[in-house]
Parts: sequence; structure tokens; C-alpha cells
Amino acid sequence: MSESSPPLGNERSLFLRRVETFFRARAAQAEAICAWERVLTTMLNQDMPDDFDERQKLGAEPLRRLLIRHPGLSDACLSALHASWATASAQALRAQSELALMADRLGVDQRQSEALGLAFFYDRVGSSPLGRLCMTRDGCIWHLHLESPNDYDRLVASFALVGGKNTIGCVIPFECVSDGGWPIRLVITQDEDDDLEGTYQHERTHAIHALVGHEFVRWEPELRREQAWFDIQLRRVKDELLAWIVDGTSAASIRLREPPGAKLETWPYSHPILERYPHLLEGLSDEECRSLQELLKNICHELAQHPSMRTHELVVRQRLWAEMLDVPLERLPSYLRLARQNIV
Repeated sequence: MSESSPPLGNERSLFLRRVETFFRARAAQAEAICAWERVLTTMLNQDMPDDFDERQKLGAEPLRRLLIRHPGLSDACLSALHASWATASAQALRAQSELALMADRLGVDQRQSEALGLAFFYDRVGSSPLGRLCMTRDGCIWHLHLESPNDYDRLVASFALVGGKNTIGCVIPFECVSDGGWPIRLVITQDEDDDLEGTYQHERTHAIHALVGHEFVRWEPELRREQAWFDIQLRRVKDELLAWIVDGTSAASIRLREPPGAKLETWPYSHPILERYPHLLEGLSDEECRSLQELLKNICHELAQHPSMRTHELVVRQRLWAEMLDVPLERLPSYLRLARQNIV
């Protein structure tokens, strides 16, 4: 080392300060994403003018105030978020108009709170529901809650779902807009669910990943290239993992459940995500399955030690979700470990 070179201790201190600064910025960006999403969703849930320019004017002031509080919103990742969220929201608004026309054609009184849900259910199933229902728009996402489990089964059966259906809740892409385009997302829930809010947040997270992130392609630049099947399955696992984080699932419930005395070479391990969604292993070789299991084991080990996983509070869980959006699944173990060490 030359006389002018700084001591290694100083280099390490400088490196650690840079790492801390990086994670401070990441935490600030995550907070900005969540704040931006809340403001935009609240704004879009109001009665909006049909004219696009008028809608832009209506949203300008709250977004301007948000930008002042969160300068990180100008980041490229957030710009992509804003553009895709606006497109998805415009489609949801057009779907609302189409559902109203559908209700008119069926002779449903639109003054009824159930009008849109009745029209949609009859159009899909061909008969009236047995129980009450309610269909509402939450920003760029639609939510249909059904009182009757039988109605839930009949409605979900009218859609072809990859990997089967969840018995208590699901999110479905469908074309309601006559001029085509990116499908809108409908979250369907039913009364027999013991954790209705958790299920809704879980399925809503899937919808955001699809509508706003285009299955993470908007957030992970490397995904814009042609992907191997293993890469695609990794993104699907990440989709489920982040939804479980948002819905309040405990770290212990997400962790790998290994039989006593199991070794790494033993296949298969038993993991809650892969037990519940076995289609995530379809098309993978034994080596890829083992690699995925080991990756999930390492991620869950880090999640179990992360402070955000010690609470079920939605706001806290959403901040962790927002921070992980643009981190590829295979990099999450090291990212979570460094993030935990630099939480301030």
C-alpha cells in the first residue's frame, strides 16, 4: 500500500456508510411508493370526470403535494409505476361504464347497490346469484364479494384458471372493455373466509403485480430479455411470496418445513408455497427444484429475522413489499440480510 493510500479501516468505514446511505434511500423510496399508491387509489375511488384532461387536473394537486414530501417519486421505477397504474385505472373506469350498460340491458335498476355485481354475475353464469353480492372498484382493481359459497364456485368455474382456484378467494383477469387492451383484474372473495381482509390484500397484491408491474417486467429490467422457463417460475414464486408478506402471513408460516434430520440432498422438501401451488414446480428439472427450494429456505430464514415480519400491520408489511418489488428472487437473501443490518 502506498503512503497516500487510505488505511483499510477507513475504506471499510466509507463502504459501510455508502451501504447505509443506499438502504436509507431504498427505505425512503418504498415509503414513497406506498404513499403514492394510497393517494392515487383514494383519488381514483372518487367520482371521476369522463374527460381525460379533467381527470388529470383533478389529480395534479394531490400528486404535487406528494412529490414535495417524497422526492424519490421522480425515480425511473416510480415513473413506470405511475404510467402503468394510470393505464390500468383508465381501463377500470371504462369497465365501470360497460358494466352499467350491461345492467341496463338486463333491466337491473342501477340505483341498487348490487346493480353492477348482478349484471356481471348474470353475464358470466347465465343465472341470478343465490345470495347477496357487492361489486366495487378499488383504484384500478375490481372487487366482487359474494355471500354464497355456491355463487363463488359457480362464478369462478366460468373462468379457466391456471393452477386451479383458491376456495376462499382469487384474482381473475378478464376482458370487460370492448376495445380490448390489457385485461382488468377482478378480486373475488366470499363470506366463508375467516380472514377476509387478508385474502383481499393477498389477491389485490397479485393484481398490482400483473396490472402495474406486468409480472415484474417493469421493475426488473433484466426480465425484458427472453426468459427461460425457470426464470418465469421464479417470478411466479416471487408473486406468491410478496402476496403472503402483504396479507399478514407470519414468517413462521412461510418458512420451509423440513422433516427431522433432513439434509439438503433430500428431495422434495415441504414448503407451504409449493404445497399450496404445486404448478410452480411444473416443467422444472430435479436440479432446478432443489435450487428453488434452497433459495426459498434462505429467503425465509432472512424474513424470519426482519423486523417488519414481527407485525401484521398492513402499512409496515406494504413498505417491505415495496422495497422488494425490483429485487429479483435469487438476490433476495443477500438483499434482506443487508437491509436488516442497515435498518435505522
